[in-house]
Amino acid sequence: MQQPDRARLYFFLGLLGSAILYSAYNLYVLDPYVYTSMGRGVRHGYKFGSLLLAWLIGLLVFRQIAPAWLNQLWNILYAAGLALLIVLALYDAFIHILPPSLRQPVSTFHEALISPIPYVVFGLLTRATRRTTSPK
Repeated sequence: MQQPDRARLYFFLGLLGSAILYSAYNLYVLDPYVYTSMGRGVRHGYKFGSLLLAWLIGLLVFRQIAPAWLNQLWNILYAAGLALLIVLALYDAFIHILPPSLRQPVSTFHEALISPIPYVVFGLLTRATRRTTSPK
């Protein structure tokens, strides 16, 4: 298999994994009956695990096809997002329950990180950098 074909295959397999993760999270965890029956700690665990899986999918794919600086940018984005969410989760768990006016934007930020959108954006950046650096 040629290099561009292999990179395309890796990208689409990662996109499929990202879409499956996002769909499974939305269909199972955010189901109203399941969501109301699980505790806050369990919800925090699912959010943490889904974010780690989204980061891992991108790490495995972009390590193969992206330049080193773009892979490092992916890691910084997810590390900063994870750190912010962990601080807010610890505050929520041990100090005081987050108010609903802050809880909703935090959930939206989490969903944005696990959605396929950052993956596609980094894929487009990878493709753009490969086109400008490859000889014709």
